[in-house]
Amino acid sequence: MTQPVPDSPPAQQTAQKTASTPPADPKAKSPSAFLAAGVILAWGVDLLFWKKPAGISIAIWIVLALAGLFLLARSEKTRHAKFSLLLMVGIVLMASMTALRMEGFTRFVNTSLALGGLILLAATFTNGHWFYYRVIDYVVPSLATVFGGLGRPGKVLTQSANENGDAESKSVLAKAMRHILPVLRGLLIAAPIVLILGALLSQADMAFAKKLEEFFDLFDLERLPEYLFRLFYILVLAYTFIGIFLQAVLPKKTAERPDPKRAWINPFLGWTETAIVLGSINLLFAVFVTIQFRYLFGGTNNINELNYTYAEYARHGFGELVTVAVLSLLIYLCLAAVTRTKNQGQQRGFSILSTLLMLLVLVMLASSLQRLLLYEAAYGFTRLRTYTHVFIFCLAALLIATIILELTGNHGRFGLALLVFCFSFAIALGVMNVDGFIAHQNIQRTLHPDSQSARLALDGNYLTELSNDAVPVMVQAYQNPNLSEKAHDELGAELTCRLIVAVQEYEDDATSWQSYHPANARAIRLINPLATELRANYHAENTTSTYPYVEVNDNKHYCYPQDYWID
Repeated sequence: MTQPVPDSPPAQQTAQKTASTPPADPKAKSPSAFLAAGVILAWGVDLLFWKKPAGISIAIWIVLALAGLFLLARSEKTRHAKFSLLLMVGIVLMASMTALRMEGFTRFVNTSLALGGLILLAATFTNGHWFYYRVIDYVVPSLATVFGGLGRPGKVLTQSANENGDAESKSVLAKAMRHILPVLRGLLIAAPIVLILGALLSQADMAFAKKLEEFFDLFDLERLPEYLFRLFYILVLAYTFIGIFLQAVLPKKTAERPDPKRAWINPFLGWTETAIVLGSINLLFAVFVTIQFRYLFGGTNNINELNYTYAEYARHGFGELVTVAVLSLLIYLCLAAVTRTKNQGQQRGFSILSTLLMLLVLVMLASSLQRLLLYEAAYGFTRLRTYTHVFIFCLAALLIATIILELTGNHGRFGLALLVFCFSFAIALGVMNVDGFIAHQNIQRTLHPDSQSARLALDGNYLTELSNDAVPVMVQAYQNPNLSEKAHDELGAELTCRLIVAVQEYEDDATSWQSYHPANARAIRLINPLATELRANYHAENTTSTYPYVEVNDNKHYCYPQDYWID
């Protein structure tokens, strides 16, 4: 006989209902604050960047975003994690570098890291779990913060403004609409009537018609499509920013702290296969390193046996060696994630082979650096060579950190090491002043030439490629009495060009406060005392055209970069 099923207890029914119903979005105590923060941040994008060269505007917007996040957290009485402050310091450092340097790649790297840091901060604002993330963990929560917040603004902004949530309370949106809709209806009715009557009055009186025309000119109706487009993307950005703020300050659920030692995928590759792969790569690298020791580290005579000069041998390979180092690191990370080790012996074997791989890669990085130094000694410094120079040292530090993490059984913390590597690389570029460093090194080569560079003069055309970060170095070198006459003229021509460009921009009112940059102001301040001397010694032509130039040593020194690449 079938027994009747007893009614579920109320607590059990509630638990079942809760399990089947997705968690509701947390209520915002001040929905209007999220609305205002999103709109202000989106409007800031338009105000700071629309048709304006980026100057201090990048740093201003990033600080504005940070301020909005922390003010919203305070209004909602949400506590931030202690590691969030550490990440915020890194973001502020990246933002400050965009205001400190004008060189393009440095600003790109620092801006990208600052924006990525903002997303990471929003994803971990209340828990600070970024400090424990594996590599994959940096990707998933960040994407969830951006795209997961797209459905939240409408729900939260229409929630009850009453904290008790009683049924009689009106929503924020309903209250706003109650006042806005009558105004919109009145404007729609009045607009055609006023336009018709205004047109008739314009025909009746010419003075009124002129004033009316001047009034409409204020609105610049020819740019109406542009205004509509800007309004559209401001609204889209505002909606997105509101969602990100909500995800950061009022997360839907408390995220669990990831375990760095736990694999993010189930290992499927056997130890034998992995040992063969690592062993083969190590064997290949060992042979290569042996040859490197003989030819590159063994002296000029060994290289001459191959009918190469030092410069020719160095010119080929330093980029490829850096690429090999990066690929080797990726191979190690993949094998560490997918290799299944059954006992401590296999794990120890993996660590030994991986450590040997990293050590061999470090030797190849040393070879790459040696090639790069030889190439720079022969042909001078350029941006690409300088980037590679800094990258090699940062990558070497990352490889050493990887060895330590592997030997201590903490290879899951590689994600944090990689984050530190990225921030360190960006800070190093900003601190060293890439363009100033290049100008200094290339000028010093003319003052103290060695056997490799004695035949080379200062490349005046490449000076044109450099930003105003290099102007302090150029001004100091121009006033150096030991500089050769040709190098002095090259610097004088370039400084004259910088003066012409500054005058053009001032007369055309081409700069705005959003595009202000300390490097430009510093350059003008340093060149102005030399203006009379420069104009007297270096004749400028086509100063009002797009491509002005200065005549120096029967050559034309153009004041803007030419359409070719200098590697």
